[in-house]
Amino acid sequence: MGLALRARGASAIQGVAQGLWGVLALGLATIAAPVSAQTTAPGSETAPETGSEPSGETTEAPDVHTVRAESGRGLVYGAHLVVPIALTDVRRAGGGATLPMLNPGAGLLVRLGWELPAGFSIEAQGGFALHVVDHPSCAAMECPRRQLTRIDARLAARYAFLNGSGFTPFVELGAGARILTFDFGDGLDEPSPAASFAAHAGAGIQLEPAPFVAVELGLVVDYLVPIEPLDAPGILGLTPFAGVTLYLYDADD
Repeated sequence: MGLALRARGASAIQGVAQGLWGVLALGLATIAAPVSAQTTAPGSETAPETGSEPSGETTEAPDVHTVRAESGRGLVYGAHLVVPIALTDVRRAGGGATLPMLNPGAGLLVRLGWELPAGFSIEAQGGFALHVVDHPSCAAMECPRRQLTRIDARLAARYAFLNGSGFTPFVELGAGARILTFDFGDGLDEPSPAASFAAHAGAGIQLEPAPFVAVELGLVVDYLVPIEPLDAPGILGLTPFAGVTLYLYDADD
């Protein structure tokens, strides 16, 4: 009877010891902190010494704000919904029909780039937008539809004002090619594309719910260099935008 009790007691002690060692190992793996091995006499329950400093370096990953400042998050991609609003009228060279552009258009801009250290990034951007405006001097059922379609391909540089929070203002400059297709809706000319050069400057804010994603809101001012079908010094426009930016970034790396 006594031997059985002793055997059961030894087995229980061994199980408790194994459980404690498992918990200790799990804790060490979780906090990733080096702990020096300590020896204890068999059967004793000596508490580990306190006040000793851990040796070696910790492996804790830096926060995203440190990464943005020191190395950047690398590959960035996303898309914006855009609402271009021209501040000048579009008039056919030599006079005649005018394509009012004060009414907003709608389009999509896609972005692919690389985030550099200290808040800088570079991007390639491409997209399209469409304006459709009814003729103002005819009945709605008889009105020819006037439209302008634009396609953009450009490069841009961005600077973000890093502040250690999830609300990050930014500014952007860029330039590139713009292809416009005009349709004045009067049957005099067939719609044909024309290419020109456009530059833009913008500002906005990033709202970051997670280190790898940001919601963006902002406004761009752009200028189109004079183009052959137009009788105008160029087209000045405003483009509000809203969209999402994703980063190929892993906080655990």
